[in-house]
Amino acid sequence: MKVASERIKDISISLCTFCRADTTEKVACNLHEGIESTLLILKYRLKANEKHLAIEVKD
Repeated sequence: MKVASERIKDISISLCTFCRADTTEKVACNLHEGIESTLLILKYRLKANEKHLAIEVKD
């Protein structure tokens, strides 16, 4: 339950960071934070399944 609630919190924060829907003006942002949030949102699609191989992200 704790892990699931942490994951939900992380996804919510990531979605807010990703969309930046709260502003209409240009603002400075942390590029690494945006990439991290995108990877969190897409994490399940990077795993292997019967249709494709896993995608490995290296830093």
